[in-house]
Amino acid sequence: EGARKGSSIRDYALEKLGWLRYSRNDWDGAVKAYGELLALPATGELRAAGLYWGGRAHEHMAQPAHANKLYGELVAEFPFHW
Repeated sequence: EGARKGSSIRDYALEKLGWLRYSRNDWDGAVKAYGELLALPATGELRAAGLYWGGRAHEHMAQPAHANKLYGELVAEFPFHW
């Protein structure tokens, strides 16, 4: 796969950490990891993943307003991605 332009190893590590926590039903940990990813200048698929899976984690935490905010950003930035 290799590194993509504009993304760093840190970005990939945060995305993988977010997914690991999400897959273990650690919603708070997933929200934190994806939030850290989204605070960075991550681009492309990593940002899209952070927005989508961060939104899903917020849904599991019964935080629909936070989830909808992330989904809105996802649709605006990546209208044909997810």
